[in-house]
Amino acid sequence: NTVKVTLKDENDFIHLTISDDGIGFNTNTKKDGIGIKNIKSRVERLNGNVAFNSELKKGTLIVFQVT
Repeated sequence: NTVKVTLKDENDFIHLTISDDGIGFNTNTKKDGIGIKNIKSRVERLNGNVAFNSELKKGTLIVFQVT
């Protein structure tokens, strides 16, 4: 129902966070899906980092940090 996007410039880094209150997903699976692999690959090309935090029925938080 709700998505929140925050973009900040701090200490020579760009921080992007995206959170929602959706159905979430299991982050402990051994294999990432194609979408997550694509996100990680694109962020790595920008010399950045990405972290996923999600719980079933509680939503998802994705945090990007790029120099």
